[in-house]
Amino acid sequence: MKKEVWRFIDSGNCSPSFNMALDEALLDWHSEGKIPPVIRFYGWDPATLSIGYFQKVEKEIDLE
Repeated sequence: MKKEVWRFIDSGNCSPSFNMALDEALLDWHSEGKIPPVIRFYGWDPATLSIGYFQKVEKEIDLE
């Protein structure tokens, strides 16, 4: 049985725009077969809310 190779990235605390851009780039590169799967640990600086594509702001967050 062949072992699957994964990449590990600990990018620490980064800006929201950097985190989202890196996630998108990693997904694109993996989808194109350029890199193996990646597990990434990161934090937000500053603290940030991230709403997923299939989430509704009104349902997930108490705006009041």
